[in-house]
Amino acid sequence: MANVIVQTYAVSLFEVAQEEKKEELLLAQLGEVCALMREYPEFLRLLSSPVITKEEREQLLEQDFSGQVDLYLLNFLKILAQADRISYLEEIEKAFRALYYQQRNIQPVIAVTAVAMTEELQRRLCDKLEFSLGKKILLENQIDPSILGGVVLKIGNRQMDDSIKNRLEAVRRQILENIGG
Repeated sequence: MANVIVQTYAVSLFEVAQEEKKEELLLAQLGEVCALMREYPEFLRLLSSPVITKEEREQLLEQDFSGQVDLYLLNFLKILAQADRISYLEEIEKAFRALYYQQRNIQPVIAVTAVAMTEELQRRLCDKLEFSLGKKILLENQIDPSILGGVVLKIGNRQMDDSIKNRLEAVRRQILENIGG
């Protein structure tokens, strides 16, 4: 049920953004609003509180976001608050972002490495992935010294592990199989 709610609101906002040619703007502002809600969770709780009337919720949003975000986004936030759906904002933002990426043929990729990748290495990896996936790559490099070396790629719900840690684990398993059998 929650997923249907999230998708319905995300698609509705995305369609408005497309009509108004504001997809990028609303994506950025929606991300900023979500970041603020994470930073100030008590504000989100206040907007979700049954003690606060729908008119008071609307006034709070108007007071805090008027002139700060696009009018379409402000009205969207008011609709969410009035419908008691503001708690879904984070998930709506993720669904909106997925729609944006799909429209723009963008594939987010997380490359986990033991040390930070150089810009040149990131560019080469993006070029290879763009060629093989046929999409524009949005690369994020995360650092995890425990993998020792190599890279772990996370593409959507797939993971390709070419880390030294994984290779050593494979060697260990093979040795144990040979000893045991």
